[in-house]
Amino acid sequence: MADNKKRIEDLEREIAELKKHIATLEEAEEDRITVRAYFDQLFESAPEGIVLADNQGRIIHVSKEFLNMFGYTEEEVIGKDVDTLVASEEYREEARKLTNKASVGEKTALETIRKKKDGTLIHASILASPIVIRNKQVAVYAIYRDITERKKAVDTLKESFARTQKILTATVNTLALAAEKRDPYTAGHQQRVAQLARAIALEMGYSEDIVEGIYLAGIIHDIGKIRIPAEILTKPTTLTELELNIMKTHCQVGYDILKDIDFPWPIAQMILQHHERLNGSGYPQELRSNDIMKEAQILAVADVLEAMSSHRPYRPARSLDATLAELEKNRGILYDTDVVGVCLCLFRKKTFKFQDIHHA
Repeated sequence: MADNKKRIEDLEREIAELKKHIATLEEAEEDRITVRAYFDQLFESAPEGIVLADNQGRIIHVSKEFLNMFGYTEEEVIGKDVDTLVASEEYREEARKLTNKASVGEKTALETIRKKKDGTLIHASILASPIVIRNKQVAVYAIYRDITERKKAVDTLKESFARTQKILTATVNTLALAAEKRDPYTAGHQQRVAQLARAIALEMGYSEDIVEGIYLAGIIHDIGKIRIPAEILTKPTTLTELELNIMKTHCQVGYDILKDIDFPWPIAQMILQHHERLNGSGYPQELRSNDIMKEAQILAVADVLEAMSSHRPYRPARSLDATLAELEKNRGILYDTDVVGVCLCLFRKKTFKFQDIHHA
């Protein structure tokens, strides 16, 4: 009797444990179903085109946006090779490499061209990544985004920028010619200074954008001379102190002419400072050392070299060797050490030569 009662109690405990285990399993299944529902909802509502493929690139599942993006139905894509489906022949090899990288566990992203069902080509951003479960890669997923409109906008912006640059360059050259017409003895001086300043800046590792700004500043660095009396500009003898002081105003005048023009570079400041010297002996602000912008220090060295080695009515040209020696002597005193070093290297080791000057 007692044994039967014990068996019944044991059985009741086992049944209770079993019910509890079943309840746990049911709860886990509900959680799994809920998670799957969330996943499906996320997959289908994603604004990007999403593809799930096996490790060989065969499509297992796709989002609605992918179908809309490429113009297919779900029946047309399931089981198909994704690269054959959306990559034109020209981009097929690139697509294969992308899939292969993902199939061996590597995440990959690129912007490229892909093909719709009707043959239309679109610009697409693609991110491909492996799906790993319990340390085993089971599939690959890829996210596609149509960036055609963005590319068009970027191309339009680039074209607009290129047109603006052409207009800007033409304007700068016109200003340079206006200054040179009043000072025939220095015709070509600004362009040669611009050539050398550009070469120095490139050698020093500046970006193409900064180099372009330095070059354009060089083209018009003496624009302020447009307000200097012609009899001073063309005087065949040494200038008096008064005349020299008048001549020195060309930096400030150039700045005043250009300061309100919205250049993408600080061209007006470069022109204002191109006669400043490290020891404060320059003009018009008597700036020292680090107070002088580097671009202006590059222009200063290029300006001095070109001017000293060119003929003027009131003095003969110095030889190139004598000019380089003068720069070297004042290296770190009047002129930036690095800029002078690069300039010396350009002429002594890299045989820099000024290009012929052509006036439009």
